[in-house]
Amino acid sequence: MERNYQFRERLLVVHEKNICTDKEPVWGFNDSCVFSDEWKIIYPADSDKTMKYAAEDLREFFNESCCIFPNCIAKKSIDTNPDKCIYLVIEGAEDENKRNEYTVTVTESKVVIKAPTSRGIAQGVYYLEDEMRKNRYPAVKSTEFNRHSVFTPRLTHSGFGLDMFPDNHLKAIAHLGIDAIMVFVKAVDKTPHGYVDFNDLIYRASTYGLDVYAYSYIISNRHPDDEDAYEHYESTYGKLFASCPGLKGVIFVGESCEFPSKDERTVPLHYYEVTPENNPKHLPTPGWFPCYDYPQWLELIKKIVRNHNEKADIILWTYNWGYQPEDLRIKLIENMPADIGLMATFEMFEDIPADNGAVVRCVDYTLAFEGPGKYFLSEAKAAKKFGLKLHSQSNTGGLAWDIGTIPYIPAPYIWIKRYKNIVECNKEYGLQGLMECHHYGIWPKSIIARLEKLCLTSPEKTPEKHLEELVIADFGKEYAENVLEAFKCFSEGHSRYIPTNQDQYGPFRVGPSYPLLYKTKTVFDSPEYAHFGNNRICNPMYSYDLKNRRLNFENELENLTVMEEKYDEGCEILEGIIDKLSGNDKENCRYLLGLGRFITNAVRTTLNTKKWYEAKIKLLELIQASPCKASYEEAEIQIKLMKEIAEREIKNAESTIEYVRFDSRLGFEPSMEYMCDEAHILRKIEHTRDALKEAVAEFESTFKEYIGNTEKE
Repeated sequence: MERNYQFRERLLVVHEKNICTDKEPVWGFNDSCVFSDEWKIIYPADSDKTMKYAAEDLREFFNESCCIFPNCIAKKSIDTNPDKCIYLVIEGAEDENKRNEYTVTVTESKVVIKAPTSRGIAQGVYYLEDEMRKNRYPAVKSTEFNRHSVFTPRLTHSGFGLDMFPDNHLKAIAHLGIDAIMVFVKAVDKTPHGYVDFNDLIYRASTYGLDVYAYSYIISNRHPDDEDAYEHYESTYGKLFASCPGLKGVIFVGESCEFPSKDERTVPLHYYEVTPENNPKHLPTPGWFPCYDYPQWLELIKKIVRNHNEKADIILWTYNWGYQPEDLRIKLIENMPADIGLMATFEMFEDIPADNGAVVRCVDYTLAFEGPGKYFLSEAKAAKKFGLKLHSQSNTGGLAWDIGTIPYIPAPYIWIKRYKNIVECNKEYGLQGLMECHHYGIWPKSIIARLEKLCLTSPEKTPEKHLEELVIADFGKEYAENVLEAFKCFSEGHSRYIPTNQDQYGPFRVGPSYPLLYKTKTVFDSPEYAHFGNNRICNPMYSYDLKNRRLNFENELENLTVMEEKYDEGCEILEGIIDKLSGNDKENCRYLLGLGRFITNAVRTTLNTKKWYEAKIKLLELIQASPCKASYEEAEIQIKLMKEIAEREIKNAESTIEYVRFDSRLGFEPSMEYMCDEAHILRKIEHTRDALKEAVAEFESTFKEYIGNTEKE
């Protein structure tokens, strides 16, 4: 049983113990380089901190994961002739189009890793470690090849906690081939979560080859035309980049950086200031509209930032106005400064027709549609036309908003489709930068995050082959086919997920702790430091327009039922092999099974929430009508149905406690903190029972005359 936040202890383990200690390599000894205690790791004595760390990291991997103990030696000059050595050599010129490029040459007696930069050397080291991990033995095949990252920057938020980046989490992120992290910024050294020493973070991150970007939460209270606009933004963005010269760049998104635009199609307020009185025409605020003066605002911020850092990367993300007409969005892009980046979300705003005639819109980050969507493609074509560096919020690190309190979505066959399409967009539109996740962070240990690295780093194998090798690494060769079959079930199930605001900001946001409510409202308990605590991004009182969206509702019930069945089927496959496994393989299976069961239960919660809501609305309509025997009989059916749903959901919630006790990452999300731990589940059960009592009491009060008459009869 884990206490809350204990998952962080596992997250800080960069090199798992004894994962490369099988009796022989998975792929055999033939034509292999086999390492032992007699080997040496040789690196230049004048190396920078990144190179020194890479050498020590390889030594640590051998010690912890392989139980062998080679020496790590710094030398003034390196002769690559002696055998039983791994040589780290800086050589060649850096190609800006090939980030973290490296060459690896492996023979049976030595390994040479060459790169033009220490960051490239580090990635070459991680490659060597990855190959041994897949081989489950301190051995790699003889080979020679050159690799590089197809995308840069690859950006991630923290999976440890909001804007929390301890060294070992940074190390784990770097091992994934990711080259940059994001921190929410309200002012110098200030994040929504509290104080962070930005310069310390920049220094520590650079040790592991990571850049740091500011994700702007800075309030913008001036229009560029205002007399004091320059001074105002110099005191915010200017001060930030003057105080933190090591910042790589800044990311803007509408809702977090909206300014008082003069565009008459908007109301010049921040979204949190809007009231019916000050916005009688219900106009969007500038954060939700591609205002004509955004380019002017960007030009001013760019000038100020680059006065302090002439190479600062400036990125505008169009997330908030993807639903606006294409011509308005493209007009803004056409007028943007040519030397900044454009980011578009890969899958959002897509309208997908359902079999029953409903239309499903991808309202927020989802894996239900692999992308690219029409919104992304329209902006990708514009970026190419106008010469802008193209980025995408792609969620390729392994998570979206489909289920809000899990570490990753275990549906690799859908992720593979997205990875293939991401690579195609690199070729077709010059897509360069990726935002791997949002504030829900990344889980570096997941097969999905490691699969992405292989698929997006000048891949030399098919994604399916990469997946097979990773499964063997984590679960062993004997039962790899079973695990792959479970992953197929999870992937097939997740393809039936339906992204809606009602569910993504409702039961799917928190999972099985979501209550069934009647009329009495409730508030999710959150600690005071939670960025999006309480009900900020989850509405516990479910609602749905059943009258006008009946086809959508029925489509959701049908598809989520299949999703539940397929996830359950995948879990049953894992349960069939877990007792046959041992050691690390069994532990990995336990965590995957717990994740699968948690998701299955979250789907059941969503289905029960919908069915409860439908019965509740029917009951309320009958209560509000004139009581009669016919309405009483129909109400009695609904109240009986609500009792059955409530009891079924209470059992579902109770069964989830086992999984959140075992894995404390389940039920947690960095911006919300815990929303589905044991305490929240127990409160949900209490609220649901109270809601049922409330419904029964109103039913009995309304129809007491007929209840009495029926009893007499």
